[in-house]
Amino acid sequence: MTTVKAPGQPVATWPRRIGRILLTLLSLVSLGLAAALLLFTLVVLPPAWDCGIESLFVWLIAVLGLPLLAVQLVFGIFLLLLRRRLAPLRAAMAVSALATLVSLGVLAGLAAYYVHAARLSGQAEATDAAALLNLQKAVQTGDARRAATLLDDLRMAALLTGQPAADMLCGVIDRKDRAMLAMLLEKGPSLPRSACPWKAPGPLHHAAAAGDLEIARLLVEKGFAVNHGDAAYKTPLTYARENGRTEVAELLASRGGVAEDRAAMALDAAARGDGAAVRRLVDDGVDAGTCQGTGRTLLHYAAAQGDRETAELLLRKGADVSARSLAGETPLHLAARHDQAAMVRLLASKGADLGAESRAGGTPLDYASEAHCAETAKLLEELAAGRKQGD
Repeated sequence: MTTVKAPGQPVATWPRRIGRILLTLLSLVSLGLAAALLLFTLVVLPPAWDCGIESLFVWLIAVLGLPLLAVQLVFGIFLLLLRRRLAPLRAAMAVSALATLVSLGVLAGLAAYYVHAARLSGQAEATDAAALLNLQKAVQTGDARRAATLLDDLRMAALLTGQPAADMLCGVIDRKDRAMLAMLLEKGPSLPRSACPWKAPGPLHHAAAAGDLEIARLLVEKGFAVNHGDAAYKTPLTYARENGRTEVAELLASRGGVAEDRAAMALDAAARGDGAAVRRLVDDGVDAGTCQGTGRTLLHYAAAQGDRETAELLLRKGADVSARSLAGETPLHLAARHDQAAMVRLLASKGADLGAESRAGGTPLDYASEAHCAETAKLLEELAAGRKQGD
């Protein structure tokens, strides 16, 4: 039996139904690509905003991509809603297809840019490694002119840090190449001024052991640490005395040199929880505010370990209750994280900032809450409320 439609009523044919299905799928794809473009723009582009002139290309893509994103969203919704009129659907489908192709081009352009940037970065690292190797060869062979030419490159001067730089300096000192040493110190502002990494004997240790007064004086004048110890806490003064270098020993002593790196001894003792050793060293004259490379002080360690006796001594000796590490953490942050409620109360009584934020934006209360230290978190809240009432 044949079904007769009323006059003016369109006949629903299979091609039209398939067309609507395809149109709907195209709309979903268009919306998906729009979402991908948005995610790529928000997540990938920000780190590249400060990468230099090359970022102009990325900015251009962002300026073009965001309006296209808006167009795709509008027409995607338009396509989902309009299902009966064929002419608007055709126009909408054409615009959406064009926007989709442009989005694909944007994504391909961004991907190509970052692949190219990664390739350039890898090439730069390889170039830097080769240049550093050439510099080391020039220094080892005493080719001061070649070494100076390489160091005139500001990028190379910035690379001259850490173990390679320390080894280079120590080798020059052992050869007593004063001209090369003077050139390196002049053109390498980032050269390490203390012991070599990993607490190996540093440049001043080598000069003291060799008894080279001229080089030792030059290093001291250039700011090399007089009292930085090696792995056994031996300072350059100890090296000079052990090797019978009287003149160098007198020079170092006149500049405040001591026989042992007692500050390093105190920090190592604090790190392993030996409060008695820390108190003895501080009583013997070690600065209560001594800190290590990470910025953590003796008080940071005492606070984390809940060592009240050591903390009280450090505070009496002038330790900063609000000292911050490189991560922006105060002793109170560490006490809170390690659930040291008694220490929190002590630091708060000495004026510690209860609302101090680390570089990541965390307060001592945040640290206690994240570490599930309920008692300490409650105490911090009570102390904060008490301060507000006092104000």
